[in-house]
Amino acid sequence: MRHAGSGLCFVSPLASFLLLGLLAPQALAAQRTPRLVRDIAPGASSNPTELVAAGDRIYFSACEPVTGCEPWTSDGTEAGTAMLLDVWPGEDDSNPRRFAAVGSQVFFVANDGVSGEELWVTDGTPGSTVLVENIFPGSGSNLISEIVAFEGLAWFPAHDVTNGLELWSSDGTPGGTAMVANLATGGGSSSPAEFHVVGDQLFFAATAAGVGRELHVATTTGVALVRNIAAGSTGTNPSRFATLGDRLFFNATDGVDGREAWVSDGTEGGTEMIADIRDGSAASNPDFPVTIGDEVYFIANDGVVGPELWRTDGSAAATELVIDLFPGTGTGSNDGRRIAWQGELYFKGHDGGPEPGDNELWRSDGTASGTVLVADLRPGAGSGPGEFTAGPDRLFFTANDGSGEVHPWFTDGTAAGTKKAEIPGATFDPGPNDLVRLGDRILFAATDWSVHGRELWAIDHPFFADGFDLGTTTAWSATSP
Repeated sequence: MRHAGSGLCFVSPLASFLLLGLLAPQALAAQRTPRLVRDIAPGASSNPTELVAAGDRIYFSACEPVTGCEPWTSDGTEAGTAMLLDVWPGEDDSNPRRFAAVGSQVFFVANDGVSGEELWVTDGTPGSTVLVENIFPGSGSNLISEIVAFEGLAWFPAHDVTNGLELWSSDGTPGGTAMVANLATGGGSSSPAEFHVVGDQLFFAATAAGVGRELHVATTTGVALVRNIAAGSTGTNPSRFATLGDRLFFNATDGVDGREAWVSDGTEGGTEMIADIRDGSAASNPDFPVTIGDEVYFIANDGVVGPELWRTDGSAAATELVIDLFPGTGTGSNDGRRIAWQGELYFKGHDGGPEPGDNELWRSDGTASGTVLVADLRPGAGSGPGEFTAGPDRLFFTANDGSGEVHPWFTDGTAAGTKKAEIPGATFDPGPNDLVRLGDRILFAATDWSVHGRELWAIDHPFFADGFDLGTTTAWSATSP
């Protein structure tokens, strides 16, 4: 209402709500349009890679002509995007990678031109970005292939002048960086890998003295061989780790049965094959495991229906084929493009037909009837969805609908709620990758050849539990997104 003669205007709550309802769709459209965060290398490409979120920032590698490829950080704004440090001074590349958040620190591997490729750490400021320790003295490079957070420390494989590639940990200081265990003894290498944390245990594969490549576990009290699954020095080479309740899911072979699904609680007695999915010495090769609640969904081949979707709770009785998506011996889904979201599995699937469902976005609740095509984005050819990134009420991914480029998309799990986030007139080629969620933003690397090279982009405020993007007003909220 308007107060006569006062010059003041009062808008009722109902009027405010209606006004918001009129403006909300336009505001949403702007919010879900990708925007350039910063043109780091004008006239060229900075090629942002290995985007990792930590706290309220992301960390990544980016390149520009003056400093080369160095560690950068961003809060999703142009002003908040900056190089952390020119680790290798000048135009040479330090090639930072393996960014991993450990508490308030971020560890990574880089080369300063003097110490070789070694472990570095930062808290997000130039002054705190330092070499942790030159573990392998001189300019020779270390072989740090992965970094994982466990019990407040960074754990990683490394080698020094005396020992081979073994398990190390670090708190970010030289004094707090040390080899945890020399499993191969002497100058040999146990080559620890496949690090996976389950509760208070760190599982990994390693080749210890006297045994082949087997499952090991680290705790605060030490490191131990879990079980010599393939007796002798051959080793089982465990891989494809995933969390299954308070146990580890993995694939292995005992030398009698083929490579099958196994489970371990970290003890010898609690490590066993879940089920011989493919009878005899043939292998079902369980792959691409994804944890959903107290179950693991994975791909396996029972020799009858080909590689298809399976699920297990860790018991033989509850290990079952979900669906023969590609009827017969064809492959319904056999790559890593999959994610758990809102209690279901979203994945790139192929039902064997020319359309629909040919390499499109599918979802499954673990039943045959509940495994359905979400949207046929590119009929007859397949959109090849991937780069899945989960939000609270939307799942982001990349796909090609046949327009010529791969674009970012989002979905609420329905065909009507599956939309493309695009810039009219812009060309993303090659498509976006390294999608990462940072608070209420999605950040990614993309190439807009109409104006920029490959740079850092963002989609702002994409997460709302209402129906703005569906073109309805029935679920509009009374507060601006």
